[in-house]
Amino acid sequence: MKKNILMVLLTLTIPIIALSQTTDLDVMLGAGVSVFNADTKESYSAGISFSFAISGFYIDLASNFASGDGEELEFSSSQTYDSDKLLASVINFGYMIPLGNFRITPVIGYGWTKEIFQDPVGWDTYYYGDSEGRFNIGVKGMILFDEKVGLYFGVGCYERISGGLSLYF
Repeated sequence: MKKNILMVLLTLTIPIIALSQTTDLDVMLGAGVSVFNADTKESYSAGISFSFAISGFYIDLASNFASGDGEELEFSSSQTYDSDKLLASVINFGYMIPLGNFRITPVIGYGWTKEIFQDPVGWDTYYYGDSEGRFNIGVKGMILFDEKVGLYFGVGCYERISGGLSLYF
């Protein structure tokens, strides 16, 4: 799953950066950390966040990337047990409002958690249980240090806090 997300991000990022160099589109890419307002049991409540904006339209995705031990399966057996871990993720949408060297971005999003179950069917395997969805409403603020680099910080009801670095192209 981690490899798939990274490949999608790279596949989308490279052409968009190239497009921003040949047009007047403002493109922002960011990466940072998000802390979820969820009981993630023994997994981390903090995760990695990736953000993207084009001409002010903003989207971000964050996850703690929690998983079980071994290979992911799509089924359970009579030997399945709770690993006491939860996957937590969120996707947010918003619009960046410029105020001089600051950007204010009201966001609305959808977050989810999934319980992780271990299932030793001859080798270490795990699967994700059903999703439990939650809405996220929040605001993100960014300060630009120059035309290309900024720091952002955000708060929300499901994505409790977030922060990171943004680059403009």
